[in-house]
Amino acid sequence: MYQRALLGYEKALGVNFKIYLPALNTMRGLASLYECQADLPQAKLMYTKALNGYTKAVGPDDSRSKRLRERLLALDSAIENNTLGGEQEPAVKLPEGSRLDERGRPARSKRHKLLQRLGLR
Repeated sequence: MYQRALLGYEKALGVNFKIYLPALNTMRGLASLYECQADLPQAKLMYTKALNGYTKAVGPDDSRSKRLRERLLALDSAIENNTLGGEQEPAVKLPEGSRLDERGRPARSKRHKLLQRLGLR
């Protein structure tokens, strides 16, 4: 879905899609997906593209640019240290408030847990 969205942005906006914030958010999401799937080179590539776009669109001092820069540094150190063993785990710890659990799977919401406890799901 992320790739299809990026193709749509590129088709609609041309070269300008590289500085269009929704397209950059999509790139960041795709990079995060690659990271959760332990495809670190592809994740690094997409994070780099997103960082370049954010730097051009909102500047290097924006919080989004800073977070991406930190994420890339952590990903680089994970690649250098070869932290991935036999089990597939994310290379970088997911931020607070992430919708994914520690293994990269979608976390269940409080609402879902409550409905399950009440026997409604």
